[in-house]
Amino acid sequence: MIKEPKTETRANKGRTPQDYDEIRFKASIMYIKDGLSQKQIADHLNICEPTLIKWRKAGNWDVLRPDLEILKQYKAASMYVTDGRTTGQIAMALSVSEIVVERWIYEHGWNVSKNLRQAQDTTAAVVDDFCQYFKKSFPDDAAKMEMMRNSYLQAISAKSLKNQ
Repeated sequence: MIKEPKTETRANKGRTPQDYDEIRFKASIMYIKDGLSQKQIADHLNICEPTLIKWRKAGNWDVLRPDLEILKQYKAASMYVTDGRTTGQIAMALSVSEIVVERWIYEHGWNVSKNLRQAQDTTAAVVDDFCQYFKKSFPDDAAKMEMMRNSYLQAISAKSLKNQ
C-alpha cells in the first residue's frame, strides 16, 4: 500500500522540530502559568488541540498548574490589602463577581490585614514627624534618635510579619 504524502496543514506548514519545541514551551507557559484554556492556546499558537492535549499529558502540565481559584484569591488579596483597590476593581480585573470578592475578604479577614497595614503606615508617619521635630530641637541627639526610630520601625515590621 502506498501512503499518500502528508499534506501540509494550517498547523504544521513549514515548521521544523525546533519550531515545535519552542511552541511546546510557549504552550506550557500559557497553560501552567497563565491559566489559559487549551482552545485559547491552540488558537493563539496556530496548533491543533489534539497536539496540545498530547503535549499536556506527556508533560504532566495538569500537575504543575496551580489551582486557579487559589491563584485568583492571592491576586485579590494583594490588590485589596497592598494596592488598596475596591471590590469592584478586583472583580473586574479577575473576571469574578463582586460578591465573590467580598466573600473572600470576609473569609480570610483581609479587612484586618488592610487596617493593620494602614495603622502601621500612620504610626510610621507619626514617628517620622516626631523624629524630625526632635532632631531640630535637639541636634546633638539626632543620631541617637535616628537609631531609636529605625529600631522601632523594624520592630513594628517584624511583629507584623510574625502575625501574618
